[in-house]
Formats: sequence, C-alpha cells, structure tokens
Amino acid sequence: MSKGEIVVLNEELIKFKPTEIVEIALGDLTAPIATAIELQKLAISQKIVYLDLLTHSTRDAETDKLIVDPNAIHWGRELRATMKVIHELTRGVQEKAIMKKIDIVGEMYKQLVKDKQPHEIIQIIRDLENE
Repeated sequence: MSKGEIVVLNEELIKFKPTEIVEIALGDLTAPIATAIELQKLAISQKIVYLDLLTHSTRDAETDKLIVDPNAIHWGRELRATMKVIHELTRGVQEKAIMKKIDIVGEMYKQLVKDKQPHEIIQIIRDLENE
C-alpha cells in the first residue's frame, strides 16, 4: 500500500440486544428498590475500605509474609454479610431469569429437532454426551 492509496473498508455494524437484561415486576422483589440501592452502595463502600486495608497492609521484612491489618478481617466479614443479604433479596428474580433461559433453550431444542428423524436425534445426543 502506497502513501497516497485510499483503502475503503465496508464494515457493517451488527446490533445485538443484551441477553442478560431481565424485566421484573416490583412485586417480584422481596424488598423495596430503595433498600436494594442503599445495600448496593453500602457494599461498594465496604469493598473500597476492605481493599484499601488489604493494599496498605505491611510485609514482614524477614519472611516477606503479608501482615494483614486486623480491621481488614472485620470489613471482609461485613462485606460478605452484605452480599449475602443482597443475594437473598434478589433470589426470586434470579430464579425467574434462569427459568426463562431454560424455556428459551427448550423452545430452541424443539425447533432444531422438529424435522429430524429419530436416529438423527439419537446420534446428536450421543455426540453431545461424548463431548
């Protein structure tokens, strides 16, 4: 390619819709949205403090072992407890999202095997089991 040569690329953008967005009703939540937002903010703050304590921990000069700040253990436990509460609040929504994915895969399976003969289906299943 020379300096004066112009190269024109014809590339089209492919638009994808996100697959992990799940629409839920407010009744599906086990707590008000404001509570979930505040818990998320709390978890982010706890994580920042926890990581800060871990990164500013000292090392033993002789053995080069990390001496963790005693406060880091407490903040780690608090972060873990907060994450557990958030998980409990969103459990129903997560289960519904997983069930929706299972339904989609089931419909896809039905469409793929609709025109296949029984021996072809059995062969596909065997091939998938061997992978």
